[in-house]
Amino acid sequence: MKILLVGNHPGDRIESMEKFAALLAREIARQGHETRIVAPTVLFRKRKPVPFPGSKWLYYFDKYILFPFRLRKEIQWADIVHIGDQGLGILIHFIHDKPHLITCHDLLCIRSLYGENVYCRISATGKIYQRLILSGLRKAGAIVAVSKYTLNDVRHFLTNVPAKRVRVIHNGLNHPYHPIPKEEIQKRLRYVLGLQTDLKYILHVGTSLERKNRATILRTFHKISSTFSGQLVFAGEKLTKALVDLAVRLGIKDRIVEVVHPENEILEALYNGSFVFFFPSFSEGFGWPVIEAQACGIPVLCSDIPPLREIGGKGAIFCPPEDDNAFAIAIKDLLSSKERWMSLSKAALENARQFSSEAMASSYLKFYLEILDNPTMPSSIFAE
Repeated sequence: MKILLVGNHPGDRIESMEKFAALLAREIARQGHETRIVAPTVLFRKRKPVPFPGSKWLYYFDKYILFPFRLRKEIQWADIVHIGDQGLGILIHFIHDKPHLITCHDLLCIRSLYGENVYCRISATGKIYQRLILSGLRKAGAIVAVSKYTLNDVRHFLTNVPAKRVRVIHNGLNHPYHPIPKEEIQKRLRYVLGLQTDLKYILHVGTSLERKNRATILRTFHKISSTFSGQLVFAGEKLTKALVDLAVRLGIKDRIVEVVHPENEILEALYNGSFVFFFPSFSEGFGWPVIEAQACGIPVLCSDIPPLREIGGKGAIFCPPEDDNAFAIAIKDLLSSKERWMSLSKAALENARQFSSEAMASSYLKFYLEILDNPTMPSSIFAE
């Protein structure tokens, strides 16, 4: 089978979507099928290495004016086309006559479009953009949701999509994260500026988007700072100025370590060396870092929201995302009970095993075949 995977424009800077496309291509190839990744290229911003006013419109020109011509040629090679991100839903208009599917990681921006508070603010022009994405999604030949929670959103907003055309396929681990010895942890982290590996630390991995709720992490750390002598580590995006200012006001700035966009080996060591992984997001579609931490045997402390309950399982502790008191109490309980920590660590490892990349790829391949083997799809779906 020949599968064409459609990825994101480099200017989107969505690291998780790049990892998803690369993971799927690798695992499908391992099972004996041909894959290609095609994505918009940077044509009008090559001389501008950083965003500038109006740069988004050049992204859109690359993605939706120039790229579709290339995409129409590329799909001739493939048996099936797989768009890897719901944010590329507009492209469905250009491939609707070819067997295809799209993966929906979340529909948070669509929910925001309809006035829901999911901590995903969009501008006036952003609302136009989301309506165009939604119009594409409604013409999708088939849809994969990465969680039952996202599936519910698909059913709510894409009411014209029959149930047989939708599947839940959980994401697999995008790197073979696993427990590593203490000596290896220290070796990998020895050059991380400011990190004291002889101390316990609390870890967060992600961005500084409002919905990631890093402010609650800071407030929680402040509440335990008198009894917890360790550090607070943020991996991924740098803290915003507003978050840095909050840390200064709380008197914890000198105990924070930032590791900006670490490579997988460093990230694996950060997970392994942490006392607890803290992920208090207000909203998520899946929550990849949760299972990454669990695969390293680290207990997870996260928001009591449906997608994280679905993914985190018994290897996580859940609290309301705005309740820093509850989070602080949970951390203190873990600090006071090694037995409780070990029990959660064991449950975390067990939970993470169900999210294998091989199983994910197998589920996608099975769905591809269902799409290709369904004789009614070309006339009833792809010609919509």
